[in-house]
Amino acid sequence: MKNKKTGLIPGLSRLLLVATCAATFALTGCNNDSISPSFPAAEDDISVSGAAVKGPLKGATVKAYILDYSADDLKGDEVASGTTDDNAAITGLTIPGDKLSSELYLFEFTDGLELNDSTPVIPVLRAVATEAQLKAGGKIYATPLTSLTIELAKYNTDLLAEDADTAFAAQLGAQETVVKEYFGLGLLDPENPDDNFTQQAPLIEDESTDASFVLKYRTAIETVGALISELNTFDTNLTGDQLLDGLAEDLADGDLDGQADGQPVANLGNVSADQLQMTLDKPVDDLLQMTVPGTGKSIAELNDLLVDEAKMLADVEIEKETAPDIQKIVAGTDED
Repeated sequence: MKNKKTGLIPGLSRLLLVATCAATFALTGCNNDSISPSFPAAEDDISVSGAAVKGPLKGATVKAYILDYSADDLKGDEVASGTTDDNAAITGLTIPGDKLSSELYLFEFTDGLELNDSTPVIPVLRAVATEAQLKAGGKIYATPLTSLTIELAKYNTDLLAEDADTAFAAQLGAQETVVKEYFGLGLLDPENPDDNFTQQAPLIEDESTDASFVLKYRTAIETVGALISELNTFDTNLTGDQLLDGLAEDLADGDLDGQADGQPVANLGNVSADQLQMTLDKPVDDLLQMTVPGTGKSIAELNDLLVDEAKMLADVEIEKETAPDIQKIVAGTDED
């Protein structure tokens, strides 16, 4: 959407003033001391809030782009930039009124640290939102699952088609369901709209935050992070976000088997299909015993971390809970 700036026009000539008065006198009256030309109202700037969470990221750079379907990384014009503060909250990210767009916005978080100053296993996290969502006060929450959803939508959309924008938007919804099915651990219900992880907080922000949902969502997030960390040991030249992209490219054909339509997946590098299968196809007990990256706690002990995190970030006390019952990652070739 193109925005027209407003304001009084300086240096109006007396002739223009008289002409304007003559044209409007019958309706409004006019004198030489006051005239208020009417212009379309400017769009208001939009201040964006939210966070990026594998664990919450502080000191990250966050940039907003107009999503460009012709770009490999989907990044079009940069329209705003900000950071995350010591409490991992977005600060200073404001989209100017003259940069508002009917296209999707892509938000990318980079260069952050976890709350304990450890380097995140997945250094780049992404999320998308519409102008309408932002104007309605919707927050941006970028996680490994939102990044997976965006990449899956990319691989399942003909980005050169005339209707790429409509098709991509539809794929975002469809691929969120796929991510729940494959990486939701049975905690995020593909059929339940209340489990919409693209719009719900993955951390405790205040007393109103649903702590039970946060525990479910973060269990899925931290499990994906732990799996990425293990895959990284097979090819240390890859970054966590490259491996995440590799999982999306792999899964885009409907099978999580180390191949994309029968071909090797470039972003999985030297990670073999057998290594991928061994990593992802863990029994539930083994998944729960994996270490939350950047901590000394297991996935089963995640709620202990959330209790401390809620107190630190929001001064909120939440109850200690046992680890939720989870299901295995869906890996391998679908035989159906």
